[in-house]
Amino acid sequence: MSKSSVPTDKKEKITKNKRIKTKKSAIIKIYLHRKEGKNMSNLNQVELQNLRHLIGAQETCYEKLNNYASQCVDPQIKQMFTKSAQDALNTKTKLMTFLNN
Repeated sequence: MSKSSVPTDKKEKITKNKRIKTKKSAIIKIYLHRKEGKNMSNLNQVELQNLRHLIGAQETCYEKLNNYASQCVDPQIKQMFTKSAQDALNTKTKLMTFLNN
């Protein structure tokens, strides 16, 4: 048994959860900046990097969900994937507006 008492898969999950919390806090800070009318150029490099990662993730979701929808035969499932793809695209577009301000 390794020296660490935490299994490797649990360490990876903890690390992933920390990254998610960091990204969530960046999103919240971006939202608050925007809501308070503050200039988005005040975001630090980490926040900008997180925002870019989120935009890329939404683009990936959009592409994958559209691909899944195109392969569906069942109309209800196809509609679900199509709507989810559109939601991902809308989120990406909204996140991109934060970069343009």
